[in-house]
Amino acid sequence: MKKSVILILMGCLIITAGVAYLVYTTDRDGPVIQMDESTDLTYTEGQDKEELLKGVTAIDKKDGDVSDTLMVESVVPALSGDKATVTFVAVDKHNNVTKYQCEINYQGAAGAENNDTEAPREDQNTETPDTEEETPEAQETGGAPEAQDTTGDETEAAISQLPEGSPAFRLTEHQITLKKGTKFNYMDYIREITDDKDSREDLYRKIHVSGEVKTSQAGTYEVSYSVTDSDGHQSNVEKLQVTVE
Repeated sequence: MKKSVILILMGCLIITAGVAYLVYTTDRDGPVIQMDESTDLTYTEGQDKEELLKGVTAIDKKDGDVSDTLMVESVVPALSGDKATVTFVAVDKHNNVTKYQCEINYQGAAGAENNDTEAPREDQNTETPDTEEETPEAQETGGAPEAQDTTGDETEAAISQLPEGSPAFRLTEHQITLKKGTKFNYMDYIREITDDKDSREDLYRKIHVSGEVKTSQAGTYEVSYSVTDSDGHQSNVEKLQVTVE
C-alpha cells in the first residue's frame, strides 16, 4: 500500500515537473520591432506601404531575425495633415504577434496645403451678405465651398461660458454647400484653436472630429469638432453642416 502511494506521489511530481518545464520553455514573447533612428520616414498618399519597411527590423529572442514577417498594418493620417501613425506587425515561429506604432511624416495626394489658410478665409468672411444669392452660380461653375454662416455669434457665446483655462475652437464657417463629387477636407474649415498653455501644434494633434461626409451621395451631413488640452479641459463643440447637391 505504501509503495503504491509512493509511486503515485512520484508520478504526480514528475507530471508537475514536466508541466513546469513546458511552461518555462514555451515561447510566449513576440519579436522586438525596431526602427533605425536615422530613418526619416515619409509616407505619401497612394504610395506602396511596403516602402515604409526600409530600416525596420524584427528580432525574436528565440527565433532570431524574423524581419521577413514584417508588414504594415495601417497608416492613419493625423488631423494636422502633415503626420501619420503607422502600425507595424511581426510574428515569430510560435505565432507570437508584436505590434509597433510610431509617428511619421505624411504627405497628402494634393500636398500639404492647409497649414496657413486662415487669412484668406477670414477675408472671405468679411464680404457683405449681398453675395449670398450668388452661391448657386458659384457652385455650378467652380464647385468650391461657399460660406453660409460667418457670424460666429453662437461660437463666441459658447466660448465665453467655458471654464477658465479651456481651449477655444473656431471654424471659418458653419454651413457649406458642395457640388456632388467635390473633395471634402475636414481640416479646411478650422480657423483657429487657442489655449492658455498648449501650442497650436499640440492642440491640432488632439482634435476630435465626429461625423462623416460622403460627397458621392447627395444629402446633408453634420461634422462636430472639439479638442481637449493637456490639462483635460475640453473646448466648445463647433458644428459644420455640409450640404452635398
